[in-house]
Amino acid sequence: MRRAVKKITTNIAPRGFKMAVVVADFNASVTKGLLAGALRAAKDSDLKNVAVYHVAGSFEVAQLAMRLAKTKRWHAIVCLGVIIKGETSHDQHLASAVTSGLLQVGLNTGVAIGLGVITANNVAQARARSGHNQYNRGYAAVAAAVALATQKI
Repeated sequence: MRRAVKKITTNIAPRGFKMAVVVADFNASVTKGLLAGALRAAKDSDLKNVAVYHVAGSFEVAQLAMRLAKTKRWHAIVCLGVIIKGETSHDQHLASAVTSGLLQVGLNTGVAIGLGVITANNVAQARARSGHNQYNRGYAAVAAAVALATQKI
């Protein structure tokens, strides 16, 4: 079941908020859509300080996210990629490693991490989650990361 992403309708990011986006280039026909959704969400949040970094594939996303988080320059880091099921269980191992790595980045550094690395059974399913529509997971990842980073405690 696909869930629609609510459009960001208020300026939830404070002035001076800095966000990095790490996007995997593997399966670029899908990740370009995720990036477009993330940048649309940043615009809807009135974010001015957004930097985009590219890595080869989803496995490398967590590694660069950790390097960026350690600089202490970013309030949030949004990570985008796609893992498509193949004939073996490789996708499950990769997805587990990536999500575990990103969780560790957030827990070890305190930087809000937006998870926009999607898993799909096929390219059509991945495109449905990365299109210019209300299901774009790049958009949702930005919304989640900004909300987490600005959470009052």
